[in-house]
Amino acid sequence: MAKLRQMNVQFVPQEDRLILRVRSDDDSEIRAWLTRRFTRLLLGILQKILAKEQPRTEPVSLQSAMQSFRRDAALIGADFATPYDSSTASHPLGVAPVMLSTIKYQRTDQGIILLTLGMPDGKTISLQLDRNLLHVLIKLLEDGANSAEWEVGALPQPEGTLSTPVVRTVH
Repeated sequence: MAKLRQMNVQFVPQEDRLILRVRSDDDSEIRAWLTRRFTRLLLGILQKILAKEQPRTEPVSLQSAMQSFRRDAALIGADFATPYDSSTASHPLGVAPVMLSTIKYQRTDQGIILLTLGMPDGKTISLQLDRNLLHVLIKLLEDGANSAEWEVGALPQPEGTLSTPVVRTVH
């Protein structure tokens, strides 16, 4: 499996969506559309994963401070200044961005989060994220959502798997 080299999230006003671009060290790039709803669900899951890493023996105020400290430490080490390199040699899922519809995750024995983003046709994109990359992805998604003026507040999500919920009709 190729290693992640760069991630980028940008708002595309004409589509009213975010585009997630992931570049691997094998010079391949995956492009995916993120709707407002999907972004909100994904942020909820990613934040829940981080919250589970907090020891529950600490007071709530200390847990929040420690989480903030860990986030700041992870983001200090991230490179947000280097422009995204879009000169890729290959696009395994095609040049056009794919639509995402499912989110699954699992934690490996090494503490790595395997995040699997699925498409309606059953194809998936898998990202291996350590704690630092998890913080970086959350920041990219939050910044993209802020650019879109979406005001997404992450929702708490169920354990393990999340699929597209049933559409509810509101009268």
